[in-house]
Amino acid sequence: MSGPFTKSAHALAGFGLAVLPLVGPDGKTPGISGFHRWTRPPAAETIKAFGTRFPDANVGIVTSASRLTVVDIDGDNDLVKHVLDHIGDTPLQVGTPSGGRHLYYRSNGERNANLRRLGLNVDVKGTGAGIVAVPPSVRARTGKPYELFGSWQDLARLPVAHLMRLTEHDRFGDLGKACRGRRNDMLFRFALREARNCDDLDALLDCVRTVNFGFPEPLQASEVARVAGSAWKFQIERRNWSGMGSRAVVPAVVRRFALLSLCPGSQLAVVLPANSTWSKN
Repeated sequence: MSGPFTKSAHALAGFGLAVLPLVGPDGKTPGISGFHRWTRPPAAETIKAFGTRFPDANVGIVTSASRLTVVDIDGDNDLVKHVLDHIGDTPLQVGTPSGGRHLYYRSNGERNANLRRLGLNVDVKGTGAGIVAVPPSVRARTGKPYELFGSWQDLARLPVAHLMRLTEHDRFGDLGKACRGRRNDMLFRFALREARNCDDLDALLDCVRTVNFGFPEPLQASEVARVAGSAWKFQIERRNWSGMGSRAVVPAVVRRFALLSLCPGSQLAVVLPANSTWSKN
């Protein structure tokens, strides 16, 4: 008995999709390695070999080699509507066995991203060799299928996803209307806030790149790197006050004073002479 990969992989590859076999208990684990280096769909002989090796496998695609960006939503119809309202509609969608939705867009260089830090159960699968299962795959434990809304022929007319409208709306409000003269400032403020949640500069740069790709007119890669680097410098030098309320710049002359503490429940920093003592009275 042949599985979803054997049945459909060659036909899907005919639409320019970079197919690969998915295995494991959930049917979502790549059965092969090295796909992250793919720059084009595999050859017919390779697909045939995959099918022979994994006859019962589900079928998935590598987004980067397929020139696609897929927005993976783990949520109900309200969240799907919220996302579509901000990034734009698409004629090609896939319903997942868990009730989520995959939204297909033409790649505009978007990288993989996790938007859960924004309070959204959304992942972006893009140039970082993202993997998504496609119909006629099924969830092995439940037997529920992935369901196609639209047609694979719609791949030829996919729009670009305006991710900036989504990420910035849920972070700061609707900043997706960024125009020349404001993009740097908006991106820098975003980077300062994101820096608190990133382990290193590379992680921050990934986040900033994703937001930049959503601008109607994205900044140059060198400028994006400069913005991320500046924000990360603020973070490691402990000068990143973004999201922490108002602050005052203290002149160098007060260095002879000792900064005691922040008053509980306020944003006022209490500065006392170094030889002073603190009393609750």
